[in-house]
Amino acid sequence: MGFSLRPARESSVLRHASLVTLLAVVGRMAAAAEGEGAFTVTKSADGGAIVSVDGQPFLAYVIDQGNKSYLWPIHGPGGALMTRSWPMKDVPGEKHDHPHQRGLTFGHQGINGTDTWAEAASYGTGESQREAAAKLGRIRHRQYVVLAGGTSGVIHAVSDLLDPTGKPILVDEQRIVCSLSGESRVIDVDIDLVAAHGMAFRRALHFDEAAAVVHHDVHVGLGGGVL
Repeated sequence: MGFSLRPARESSVLRHASLVTLLAVVGRMAAAAEGEGAFTVTKSADGGAIVSVDGQPFLAYVIDQGNKSYLWPIHGPGGALMTRSWPMKDVPGEKHDHPHQRGLTFGHQGINGTDTWAEAASYGTGESQREAAAKLGRIRHRQYVVLAGGTSGVIHAVSDLLDPTGKPILVDEQRIVCSLSGESRVIDVDIDLVAAHGMAFRRALHFDEAAAVVHHDVHVGLGGGVL
């Protein structure tokens, strides 16, 4: 996977996506394919978005927790959970590590010295930990371009990547498309990073990652398998 930084065009900051990051999360089960694939997308009370298919939950787009948006919960066919619930919810048997890896999320380390991959809970109280925490920024949701249902569920959202002082560095534009493929559920996430506020630099050997900590029922290391 990868991403690109590109300069903004006048009157075209949020158009003409260049390099996109494509991430598919698929849940399977040995049952008949579900429904007709009628998707609905609605705003949640906290400003996020909820995607459903045939009246059943598919995923939620969360914007009011942590320092960046993320997808959680993510449901496979039959309602099976695809990702870990912690730290959003304490579930017995789940590991309590990497608190910044919430559901399915995307963050960046080292863009103009700002870290949006980790969050405050990721660090301890030692001097080096405090120094790292001082570099934390956030990716703040700004607006929705599209929330649409039909044969797929679409969330097209625009956010601002901010440095530790709140100064904007990049525009982060995500287009999330939820769909069905036979007995599978598919999530495609396209991410465009726009240098709308001047030059932006990424340090080598730092993280620019998407992460999804899977539910223990499908975690091979914990005895899970394909649902």
